[in-house]
Amino acid sequence: MSSKYESKYSDLQSHLSTIKPQLISIDDEITKLLSASTSDEITDLSASIAKGVDNIHSIILDYSEIVASIKDTIESMEEDAHKEEEQQQFENKMDSTDGSTGLQLNPVRLMANLTKIETRFTRCLSTASMRVATIERIIKPSTLSTPPVHPSTSIHSTHDNHVPSVPSIDSTAVFQSLIDRITTIESNSKHTPNLSLPPIKLECFDGSDITKYQAYKYQLDELILKNSSLNEVEKAYHVRSSLKGATLSLVSSIPTHQNFLKRIIERLELEYGRSDLTQATLLQSLLRIRAKSIKLDDQLDAVRSMINLVQTIDEGSGIN
Repeated sequence: MSSKYESKYSDLQSHLSTIKPQLISIDDEITKLLSASTSDEITDLSASIAKGVDNIHSIILDYSEIVASIKDTIESMEEDAHKEEEQQQFENKMDSTDGSTGLQLNPVRLMANLTKIETRFTRCLSTASMRVATIERIIKPSTLSTPPVHPSTSIHSTHDNHVPSVPSIDSTAVFQSLIDRITTIESNSKHTPNLSLPPIKLECFDGSDITKYQAYKYQLDELILKNSSLNEVEKAYHVRSSLKGATLSLVSSIPTHQNFLKRIIERLELEYGRSDLTQATLLQSLLRIRAKSIKLDDQLDAVRSMINLVQTIDEGSGIN
């Protein structure tokens, strides 16, 4: 069965087709940095690379909004059978790789590719800058003029009137020797390989059990919101992906803009972050616990459940 969102999936592939040649161009320019011989050359290449990276970043932002709109529309579908088929197709798309470009369709992984390029750019720019600075320091002394020798300061030999000869220094050979040493150091430098970690899988929260919100919010804070390696787009994508049912509907009307992530969190906190409501729900759950039978094992299970709930209830709730 073909998806009713094929046109939007085609838009995603169109975005990928635009991104791919730009990624290749930027990668080639980063490689040219390593062979740059002047500061002006490095400046020109760096400006071109930075402009390209910014352009790709804007395309990925637009790409992420299309993905989010598809996901939201599927979540709002009322026909369960058709909704399940669309969700399966959407998940398959997000786990797949585009055949024509070789890029993954998941916007988080797409942004990760750009982050790797930015990291390589930073590393190569640092190496190239140090290399050119060293070369320029070597070249500068060789361009200084030799001070004139005045007759009055001539040194006479004790045996004859000839001025002793000074051995000449082959500056070209010295320069080439230092260049060879710099090249050898650069080629022998070892960089710690980047570890490829599996993608973060957050537990979903649908709002049906408000007592689970604090645990959900804790993992959201520690894994996503406090993660400095993620940008705002990636954080917002992870948050939306972890919401389902009522919680997703609650934030789906928030327009996408620069405060998009902040407004999502604020709305979730307003609806589910009220400690008084959470504590009241926990107390009701505690009062409803009953043993399945008079058997010792069932009685112990009920006690364990009570203990677990009591430990969850906040000390300020007034319960002794």
